[in-house]
Amino acid sequence: MNVFDWFRRKRSSPPGRPLPPPDDIRIPLEVLPAVGYAVYFRRTPGEPLPTAAEIRALSLEWLETHCTDPLLSVLREILERDFVGIEINDREQTPDPPDALIRAYNPGETEERRYREATHVAFVGAADLLLPPRPGFWATIAVSRALAEALPGGIIVDPEFPRILPRAWNDAHLPGDARLFLIDHILVPYSFDENTGLLWITTKGMNRFGLPDLEMCDVPPNLAQPLLPIMNGLAQRVARVAMRFAEENAETLEIDPPLFLPLKAEFTFTLDDVRRAYDREPVNEDEPDTYRETLIRWEMRDGDEDADMNPLIRILPPHGTEIETGVWLNTVLDDLFGSNPNLEMVEHGDEAMEAAHSRAVAEVPLVKSRFQVGFRSGEVLHIKYGFPTGDQGHEYMWIAVTRWDGPRISGRLANDPQYRDDLRAGQTVEVDENDIYDWLIIHTDGYMEGAYTNRVLQKPDDE
Repeated sequence: MNVFDWFRRKRSSPPGRPLPPPDDIRIPLEVLPAVGYAVYFRRTPGEPLPTAAEIRALSLEWLETHCTDPLLSVLREILERDFVGIEINDREQTPDPPDALIRAYNPGETEERRYREATHVAFVGAADLLLPPRPGFWATIAVSRALAEALPGGIIVDPEFPRILPRAWNDAHLPGDARLFLIDHILVPYSFDENTGLLWITTKGMNRFGLPDLEMCDVPPNLAQPLLPIMNGLAQRVARVAMRFAEENAETLEIDPPLFLPLKAEFTFTLDDVRRAYDREPVNEDEPDTYRETLIRWEMRDGDEDADMNPLIRILPPHGTEIETGVWLNTVLDDLFGSNPNLEMVEHGDEAMEAAHSRAVAEVPLVKSRFQVGFRSGEVLHIKYGFPTGDQGHEYMWIAVTRWDGPRISGRLANDPQYRDDLRAGQTVEVDENDIYDWLIIHTDGYMEGAYTNRVLQKPDDE
């Protein structure tokens, strides 16, 4: 039985008790979202600031080399009509974003130096109807990039995060067909819950598309990167639906704007949805994997003014699912991308393997100390444990560690087993540290520490 069939069986209703159909939901929708950027730059005392006419000329010049029709013609008209608002202030009169937030997104050395040395800030913004081709959206980007390129020490800060944008962003071309790829304009950060050892993944930046951000809770620590395409695909999908809904209501959009976007609470999410978030070329519908699919549900979580929390769209398992969130998330990944055979699961005893095992065990106290002190954001600890198979053998699988209290280790299985029908990837397990067979630390850049037994398994037979 494959994972998809197993998951469908798990979520089926008991005999005689059919599941009620999930209700539709309503997502708050802003049909006139504000778009804005802050351009930090350096000016010597007494030097005049650029005038509105100079900024317009700089922006039009930038557009001629960074955009093509049909969007180019639209933006020329927008700039000639001064549709984009610009306000320049002294840096000393402008409160800076919290420094911890600025550093959280790891700005480049040159970009951060320009930000620190800036003497003035130009606020560039516009309110723009949620209708293609989003001229206010693209015009705001064009003016911001033109100013950052032309003004001394110019650098752009995106206030949605807030994040100092890379200088290379200033020279990026605008799409002539005005196609929107949200991955260019949003981020998908995650945070670590110290109480559970699990992750909270959110999007940042959906407000400029008139929508709340998305969230995914109780995520096993080893799934942060694998789930990134899912989050981007979901964000692209809901933004596409919102734009289509706005087009359908275009005649009354400014007079009687809709306050909510109606959505099906449960829907089929496909590999095509993921590809639409990344592929600059149209998806080839004849490709065999285009129609890989899974079931997803979302609901609205209201904001909390006291906790300074905005409304969020929460990503959930399908209605009636009675399995752990981690198991469901692994199923989603398997449904869309297939199983991941990267980690070996069954060991073979020989001298080299025993030596690797002994080395791993000897280093466990240091690994435990490092974990309890705290890893850097994004680093994940795995331990390998031998699960009994009932025939006096063991199936060795990796566990993504979430807690390590005393001798007890809690975590989520990183593999689907071959011989244990009672276990699934993402399931919570608890083991004793004395039974660790190997350990593995995966860093954000892909570098791996440990995994000594895997190295033995990966050696060519003739070595």
